Parts: sequence; structure tokens; C-alpha cells
Amino acid sequence: MWRICCVSRISRTQSSLGLCFSVQPQSVCDSSPCLNGGYCYERDGGYSCECRHGYWGKHCEKVRLNTCASGPCRNGGSCKEEAGGYRCACPYRFTGKHCEVGRPDPCASSPCLNGGTCFHYIGKYKCECMEAFSGRHCEMSRSSAEPGCGPPPQVEHAEVQFSSTTAGSVAVYVCHSGFTSVPRTATSVCGILGKWSQTPVCEEINECLSQPCLHGGTCQNNIGSFLCSCRDGFSGNRCHLDINECLSEPCMNGGTCEDKPGSYLCHCRPGFRGQSCELEQDECESGPCLNGGVCRGYRGSYVCLCKDGFFGEQCQMLEDPCVLKPCGNRGRCWSDRKGNYNCVCKVGLTGKDCKKDLLPPNGLHVLRVEEREVELCWDEPEPSLSPISMFAVTYAPLGQSSTKTDYLDHHQSTHVLRGLQPGLLYNISAVSLKFKTNSNDTSQPATALIRTRPPPVEQLQVLNVSSSQVWLSWLIQASHHAAINRVHVSLSPLDGSEARSAVLNTSTSQYTFSSLGPGQMYTVDVVTQSGTRPDEFPSTSHSAGPLQLWTRPLAPQNLSLSRVTPNSALITWSRHSTDAPDGFVINVTKGLNTKSRFLPNGKLGSFTIRELNPGHNYYVALSAVKNTGQEQIYSTPQQLAFATRQTGEEGEAIGDWSADPK
Repeated sequence: MWRICCVSRISRTQSSLGLCFSVQPQSVCDSSPCLNGGYCYERDGGYSCECRHGYWGKHCEKVRLNTCASGPCRNGGSCKEEAGGYRCACPYRFTGKHCEVGRPDPCASSPCLNGGTCFHYIGKYKCECMEAFSGRHCEMSRSSAEPGCGPPPQVEHAEVQFSSTTAGSVAVYVCHSGFTSVPRTATSVCGILGKWSQTPVCEEINECLSQPCLHGGTCQNNIGSFLCSCRDGFSGNRCHLDINECLSEPCMNGGTCEDKPGSYLCHCRPGFRGQSCELEQDECESGPCLNGGVCRGYRGSYVCLCKDGFFGEQCQMLEDPCVLKPCGNRGRCWSDRKGNYNCVCKVGLTGKDCKKDLLPPNGLHVLRVEEREVELCWDEPEPSLSPISMFAVTYAPLGQSSTKTDYLDHHQSTHVLRGLQPGLLYNISAVSLKFKTNSNDTSQPATALIRTRPPPVEQLQVLNVSSSQVWLSWLIQASHHAAINRVHVSLSPLDGSEARSAVLNTSTSQYTFSSLGPGQMYTVDVVTQSGTRPDEFPSTSHSAGPLQLWTRPLAPQNLSLSRVTPNSALITWSRHSTDAPDGFVINVTKGLNTKSRFLPNGKLGSFTIRELNPGHNYYVALSAVKNTGQEQIYSTPQQLAFATRQTGEEGEAIGDWSADPK
């Protein structure tokens, strides 16, 4: 403010008359730039703001958090803010950054010896000794001549504790809070010469080595504590408190503020940009319209004027995408004139643009063939590599146009074809299918030619068996002749020698095997066959057998009558040297009555028939016997007829049947 005075003199002898008035010049503080009650000072052509308590910043626009609000001082300490932080004023006997360290009671260590009484003052103590003792700690006997070491020397920043000053006594030094002992052993010993050993040194601990200041704050080491100088946006004794910059509402034009560590982020409304959303944005500046579209901006938004053939918010869609030939030569393109298209792929291809291979079922093979069923199997497709929707298996007899198709889930790897005709050659085709919106894609086929089994013969039986021949018969129904081309008959001996077989046409229903071994076991199998040449993929039926049979043993030779009496007859025969039977059976017939007897000795060559009646006619049948373990096999019987003598022609013989080895 300027003061201007005007003086008017009336005459040389008269006094002057003065008039003064004040003029206020224009100031930079007139616009009240300091907010929240801050006081403005002009300074060097500019100004500075002195903020009220609780605010800071160039214009006092930022809120300063009260660092004492959390009550950091303990044990009754009082908190005082200073230099962007706080300081704790601790009561007596407490120290530390937060008054958390209790100072020891100087009398707690019983420093007064020999019954002395300890009195403590502020931070100090005094010993009142008994009459017989003296010294600071009552350690000296008034009557003793022993000198001792006297009280141990004091160490800076440490308290000393001892119980005696005589030779061998130990003094313990305890460093104050914020200091550490060097060396670690903080003791001193009284020597025999009356001196204490070297005392430790209490060095200050550098609390900044632990990096207590967060978010880039700078640490200043103090005795027993540290002080953090925080970066803008943080506060607290360790710079751990993030100042919420959003409280000052820095985001303009309706932007939303998000507080960040040490800063803030504005989320602007459409049409605005900048750190504080202070700039209006031209939406057409980024060139959002595609394919030659023209952009028109309007109040924070835009509209695209599209060229012919394009549409969409940004002219990004083509009305007929097929003009771009997305399917190439891999398929046929179809469009709905609304920006959508579909590729009808060629066989073996699939995908949006027919760029993927559609593979058929891999490893197609036959597991089982029956008269009316065929079981197929293939490798399971890998789910990550297979776009398959399902499988289709089509089958029909070769040369027939009427086909049947089974549709299978894409997880299947086996399938049974049912309702087939026996003995026919089937053409089987398996493909993979991929369903799409307007079409289905098909893979190349995996094919197989399989002939079903023909029906077996029926009523297989053994008509007759001799020692060297077997007569067989069977039946083939007339309706099965078209499915059967020939019949295989086989005869296998039990001893493992070479089997015999015969191939017959379907009109044959009987067969005889000759030149067989006597008394041998054989297995008979009869199967039918459909298709004869390899290119017809022949198949055989299930066996109508197996049948097991035994040939008859060789019959006895040269059966003759050796001697006849009125009551007996001696018969003889010859044995085979290579095939001895297990025994013989003799049947003796008179009229309608027959008696049988088993002779268990296969080495016999004669037998006497007894208990006959004189003058009668008899018939004898002799058969060799083979034991199979389950039954007895008989040879063809050898027969003989004779008549007994009349009584008186020779002496009467009395006795049972008997057999005499020859």
C-alpha cells in the first residue's frame, strides 16, 4: 500500500496545509490462490501459501493425514508432529522411538554390597553403607587391608552390574537401547593386581541398514531410532501410509478418480482425455472407420459412413464375404448377404475355411465275424486333434445298391454290424462327419471287404465204424445251398499222426474214411466254406463237431472147433501179433437162449465151453474187446456152429467153463 501526501503553502510566513491519501496497488494474492484457509504471501514477484494445520501442497489443496492419530507412542508417551512426521516425548524410565523400551531401575541390579541400602534419583543411584564398609558400592571393608580393584570403570552408553570388587569378580556391561556391545562378550574381570580387564565398547546400531522406509522414502539414522523422509503421496513414520489424492477431486468433466500408490488415475468419460480428463477428444482422430468409411464426429462420439458393400459400426463387415474367396478351391462358398458365409468343404476337408484335414477312422480292422454279425474296431481319435462330430458306417452285400448306415458317437471305437446274411461278401465303408451350420463335412472313407460265416451242416452223425473204416453223414438245408460253396471233412488221429481231409460239394451228404488203424481214437470235424478263391475273401462256418470215435479192434482169426463131447466143446483161434486186444467176449446160443462170458486175458487162443446138453445144436460168436476207459469197443464177431455128442458116445464130462491158454 502506498501513502501519497500533497502540501500547499499559503504564504512564506504562514504554515503549510497537507492532504494525504492511500493507494492500494494490484497484488498476486488478490485472486485468493491459497485454499482451505491458507494465507497468501507475495514473494519475488510471485506468492507462496502458508497452509493451516492438516493441509499441504502449493495451494494447500492436499489433505495431510495426522500422523499422531494412530497413537504410536506407548507407555504414556505424548505424540508431537514435526517435519512431516512425529516424535514421542517419553516419561521417566522409558525411551525408544515409541517409548517402547523401559529403562532399568538403577537399584534393580542391587549395586550396593555388604548390606548397603540403594537410593535412586533421576537416572542415578547412591549407596548408604553399613558402618564397617565404605566406597561407592560399599565394597571396601574399613578394617580389611585387601585393596581389591575398586568399582569397575564406566562405559559410555552402558550400565555396569557387579557384586564385588575383589580379585576374580566379574562386572557385566549392558548397552543402552540402540547400541550393541563390541566385542560380544560384555564383561570385565578384576585381576590379582587390582585392575579390571579391558571393558567393551557400546557402538550405535544403524537402524537404516534394515531399510525401514517404504515407497522410496529416505532414511536418516538417529541414536536408538531412525527418521524417514517420504516421497510425495506417502506419509507415516515408515512412509507406509498412502495419501488419497482423490480427496481433492482432481478429475474433471465427470471423470472417475482411482487412488494409486503415491499418485492417482483418472478414468475419463467418452470424449475426454488427459491426466485429469481436461482435454476434449476428437473421436475421429484414431481413424475408427474401416474399408474406406468416412468418420463424422459429434459430441464425444462418432458415426461411420460406409462405402457400398460394407456395413457395421466401423464398416468392418462385408455384405457378401464370398467375393474374397475365403474357401479357395477347397470348397464352395455360401453367403446370406448379411456378412455371414459358410464353406461347403470337399471330401476330406473341414473348418471355417476348409483348411483342416478331416481324417477317416484310423486303423479300421475286424475283431469278430459270425453268420449274421461283424464286429469292427478302430483307433480312438485324440480329442485335442480331432474335430469329429460322429462316425457313419455304411454296409451292403457286394454288388447290391441297397445300403444301410449306422451313425455312431465320436467317442466310440468299436461297433457291431447286425442283421447280416450268412456267407455273403459285404462292402463296409466308415467315414468321419463334422457338423456345421448349413452343411456337414465328410472324410475320405476307410473301407473293408468282409464275408460273413456260412451256416454249418446239421445232424452230423457216425453211420458205422469198422476196424479200418468210418461212415459219416450230415444234412445241409436247401435254403443254405446258395451261401455254401463246399464242405470240408477232416479226421484227426489221437496219436498226433497226419490228419485226413476231404473237400466236397454241397450235394454230398455222406463220406467214408478208409485204411484206418484198428482200436484207435479219431476226431471228426465238418465245416462249410463260402467263397473259394482268395479274391473272394472266403470264410468258414463253425465246426459241426467235433465228434470223437473209436475204430473196432481186429476180430480173432481162424476160429475152429477142436474137440466136442456131450457136455463140452473146445474152440481155438489165432491172435494178431501187432494189435493184442484187452480181452474177448464169447456168446453161446442154443435156440433162443444166449449166454455170454468176458475173458479178460487178451493173450488167450483157446477156450473150453462146458455145461452143454448132449445131442443139441449150438452157435458160438467170438469178439475181441478194447477198453477205452469209458466204454468197451467190440470187434466184428467170428461165428461157429456145432452139435454136442449123444450120451454114451464118450464119457460124460462134468464141470464149469474154462479157458486154456494156447
